[in-house]
Amino acid sequence: MKESITLILDGTPPIKPPKRRMDWKGKYVKTLRDMQNGLMFVPKGTVCQVLYTHRGASLRTTRCECCGVAVYLDRVAWTDLQYLGDLP
Repeated sequence: MKESITLILDGTPPIKPPKRRMDWKGKYVKTLRDMQNGLMFVPKGTVCQVLYTHRGASLRTTRCECCGVAVYLDRVAWTDLQYLGDLP
């Protein structure tokens, strides 16, 4: 079910993620739903980098092109992320 949702979002088949969550550190993911921390809102489809992998993922979004702000999110469920791997 989750793969069919992923295919609909961007039309490409998902990349198989590493089995160990610690191997996700430093890799990029895309959010599959809207998220927010105490201050900022992150829309679905935002590309983020995984910083830590303890009790869910700790993410940092890519910087906004107009204002340069990057948002940090903690304890994000793995089912809410699509693995993208390394991005240039």
